[in-house]
Amino acid sequence: MGNLTQRTPSLGLSLFSVVAISAGALMAFHGYLTPGELVAMQGVLLGLSQSISDVADCYPQLVQAAAGMQRIDDILLEVPQINDSSTADVMPRPSRQIEFRGVNFGYTDEKLNLLDVSFRVPVNTLNAFVGPSGSGKSTILNLVTRFYEAGSGTVTIDDVDVRSVTQLSLRSHMSVVFQESFLFNTSVRENIRVGRPEATDSEVEAAARAAEIHDIVLAMPQGYDTLAGERGSRFSGGQRQRIAIARALLRDPAILVLDEATSALDPVTEDQINETLLRLAKGRTVLSVTHRLSPVAQYDRIFVLKDGRVVEQGPHAELLQQNGVYAGLWNKQSGFTISKEGDHVDVTVERLRAIPILSKLDPDLLKDLVSDFITDRIPHDRIVVQQGDLADKFYIIVRGQVGVSIRNDDGTERKLTTLQDGDYFGEIALLRTVPRTATVRTNGECIFLTLPREKFSKLLERAPEFRELLSRDYPA
Repeated sequence: MGNLTQRTPSLGLSLFSVVAISAGALMAFHGYLTPGELVAMQGVLLGLSQSISDVADCYPQLVQAAAGMQRIDDILLEVPQINDSSTADVMPRPSRQIEFRGVNFGYTDEKLNLLDVSFRVPVNTLNAFVGPSGSGKSTILNLVTRFYEAGSGTVTIDDVDVRSVTQLSLRSHMSVVFQESFLFNTSVRENIRVGRPEATDSEVEAAARAAEIHDIVLAMPQGYDTLAGERGSRFSGGQRQRIAIARALLRDPAILVLDEATSALDPVTEDQINETLLRLAKGRTVLSVTHRLSPVAQYDRIFVLKDGRVVEQGPHAELLQQNGVYAGLWNKQSGFTISKEGDHVDVTVERLRAIPILSKLDPDLLKDLVSDFITDRIPHDRIVVQQGDLADKFYIIVRGQVGVSIRNDDGTERKLTTLQDGDYFGEIALLRTVPRTATVRTNGECIFLTLPREKFSKLLERAPEFRELLSRDYPA
């Protein structure tokens, strides 16, 4: 579009010049113009053409800027859906508990994302919300921070309904660290100071020390004046998260909200940042949403959600003894050992036996199969398998999340589900060559264990009775 608006006037002027010079030359030939008048006309035409060309060169930038300003104007004119009442009070620093009482909530009228949710969180405790994708974990955080309001029931802090206090005072006691934190293309100091604009340089540096990013920043040529780059491009994912943690700590929050804060990081960095968060959580109320269970085993209380309901709650050991939803999620994610560098994964025979297609395999053969699995690391937003491609490999997700979608007849894609740690797909590829029925794309850096069909076929040659059993269980 920019080239069209820029080239059209130039092309029109060129055509007009050809016509004007041709007509002027013909008039001069017949004596209607003198040669001097023809030259003067050409000079005026050249000056006019240059001026119009300069305007045409600026026009695409003006159109682009106007579109950007229109979007900014739309945002500034947006009417907030959540408003403070005229009698709203100031929320004091939380001192006792956060409580949900019979909360029902849906983002649309057609579906409720939370159904009669009730629980209590004492202050200065570590609390995790876990469960399958779409179970309502992040929705709970949205209601605590009052990004949305409960349809029915109440969310209270120290028995005060959050709807009765100002949003500014409520959020002044909170800090949120998201899965992907945004850094502006300004200095590290100013990126941290976003958490509290009036903070001094010494307070900014103290927050950076607490988040264990201070030494890294000082090692840079410009120190805290180093530009972060567009969206923090000068820093690794772990460093960006540490800057975001420093930004959150600068507010000295009573409530620290972690929304999948480490799930997009590599295993080594994730473990390091989880250790930092555990250390910094002392004296604060932590509300953490995560799909990865190993970091929350040390938490005071774990809330397990399924289909919008809190189905289990308690500490890690107690939930395992119940042998319910949490125990199933824990067992699904267990049985893997990731190397320190994250480039090799070992899996136990017991974990493989939990996969239906392998569950009836002889123990000795299953033990041999362990060494046939290959560790595969795939970066963020990459296609793992493409719908329609011939399948030749079985995948186990050791760490990470993937989105599963199918292509409609009109060429558009429709999301089906999200798979995460411990899930697997493509088991039919171990038995026969068939087209993939869906596209799988990484939602962050992922670590897979993959098993090629050729290796599985060699194992079946040693166990013909197992091959026959699979042919009955998985008919063509």
